[in-house]
Amino acid sequence: MQRPLVIALIACLLTSDALADVSGYVQITSDYVRRGVSQSDADPALQLGVDLGFENGLIAGAWGSSVDNRSQAGQQHDIELNAYAGYGRDVGQRWRLTGFVVAYSYPGMETPFDYDYVEYLVSANYDDRYWLEYAYAADYYGTGDGAWNAEALGEWPLHGAWSLSGGVGHLDLSDVVGSGYTYWQLGISGNVGIAGLDLRFHDTDRLVPFFSSTKTAKARIVLTLTIPF
Repeated sequence: MQRPLVIALIACLLTSDALADVSGYVQITSDYVRRGVSQSDADPALQLGVDLGFENGLIAGAWGSSVDNRSQAGQQHDIELNAYAGYGRDVGQRWRLTGFVVAYSYPGMETPFDYDYVEYLVSANYDDRYWLEYAYAADYYGTGDGAWNAEALGEWPLHGAWSLSGGVGHLDLSDVVGSGYTYWQLGISGNVGIAGLDLRFHDTDRLVPFFSSTKTAKARIVLTLTIPF
């Protein structure tokens, strides 16, 4: 695990007054899409997450998913593991500001270089309905070059436990491959018994060498089932 995240996780444990909330979930998705691009080579993925919230605003957690890094021909199944730590606080009655350190790890991945990297993310949330996020990684996917991502998101209640949400973002990879791309998504989500369902449309405006292909960056509809525990 990368050093900045180790320090952040230790800080969470040492400075927290009390653990206020623990939650976990299992997800089954028809396609693991992150920032508009499939990370599972357009195949289904199994995901697991655990979140810790502390009374003083500190946050920590871990998340994992099956992925396919497409580094070799044929069917290849790999794992992405994310660990994060951060801090959030309310500003006024409707705004909440949050900062995170996120470590992306790909244990056992057979590639010519190390995919692991650390990302720093800040977000502003208004009224638990609108979000602005900015993320920066100095060594994106172990390339030695930096990349940034900016995203705007919104959520609107429908009927009962169902809501409509969507967003648009831009991932700048100019220092890595000389270009970037814009992506967007729109979907409906709600609860069916103890499980959550999300049906979402994803698309991007262009392909980026090495990071996407006609298969992984095309328009797609993704169905995700979430079971909390």
